[in-house]
Amino acid sequence: MIAGYAQNGLGKEALGLYEQMKQEVVQPDNVTFVLLLKACGSLEALEQGKQLHSDIIKRGFQSDVIVGNTLVDMYAKCGSTEDARVNCSTT
Repeated sequence: MIAGYAQNGLGKEALGLYEQMKQEVVQPDNVTFVLLLKACGSLEALEQGKQLHSDIIKRGFQSDVIVGNTLVDMYAKCGSTEDARVNCSTT
């Protein structure tokens, strides 16, 4: 469902499903985070992207190359070039 929403311009709905997943204690995987970060980038939702970044660290996905690249892309699309640069040097 998240993939369908994120890939069809329905980022808010994708992020809403993520919130529902957290309430129901469903564990996201790296693909889920990539899709959610793309949704944040398309919405220019920097604060939600930062929260996802925190969740990524908590879940141990910060070393995943695809997640890391998508983090850089999300920060850049949200206009936070400093965060993009910092994350670019850690991926």
